[in-house]
Amino acid sequence: MSLGMARGLAQRSQLPELMDAGLGDAHLHARVLADLAAANRLTLAHRPVLQFLRQAWSSLPEDAVVSVLDVGSGQGDLLRSVWQLGQRQFRPVRLVGLDLQHDSTCAARAATPRAMGIDFITGDLFAHRPRDADYIVSSQLAHHLDDERIVEFLRWLQRHARRGWCIADLRRHWLPYVGFPWLARAAGWHRIVLIDGTRSIARACTPQEWQRLITRAGVPAMVQGHLPFRLTVQSPQRRGEPVR
Repeated sequence: MSLGMARGLAQRSQLPELMDAGLGDAHLHARVLADLAAANRLTLAHRPVLQFLRQAWSSLPEDAVVSVLDVGSGQGDLLRSVWQLGQRQFRPVRLVGLDLQHDSTCAARAATPRAMGIDFITGDLFAHRPRDADYIVSSQLAHHLDDERIVEFLRWLQRHARRGWCIADLRRHWLPYVGFPWLARAAGWHRIVLIDGTRSIARACTPQEWQRLITRAGVPAMVQGHLPFRLTVQSPQRRGEPVR
């Protein structure tokens, strides 16, 4: 690793991602999201969230219906994996995906079989007031937020998740920063995925930065590392109200 690269990754990048402002083309947006979903599968992006939910559900009655809200749901690939987990464990679930961009909501609906019964809605998470979310999860969203917004996000999660919440995100490190462009080219993913994926890694937090943000937010949470170069920030399990 060069000295210049080490200095460049010493702090979170503020360089915006191309997808953040919207692409202005629904078909292109859907194509990029499909490639991002493929990248998530290949890099095991959703595995930490599924592990969190599997453990959280183990303490609940077998017939309890569990509601899960995914914030920043993108193409809906995480919620489809959650639905499959529920099927394997014979766990009835109610799943909702929330995304800021309407094109993402449309792409998620198109990519998701109706039989799964997943509801996708468009809206700003900070204006959203979920009433009955047992668990709130988020995958690959936090690095899109600046530090102040992450603190606000942590407090929002603590207020609205009745039983627990889990953030899964990238860990800023030089190895995936160098390696992801090679992977994206080899897989034939759209150039926007290559650009935004690399910027995402540079925008991500380290474990130490997450600890400082948790302290600022004043919420009970723990940071855990996951392979490859992933982190989760999650709340302790709460009793909450009885599930239905």
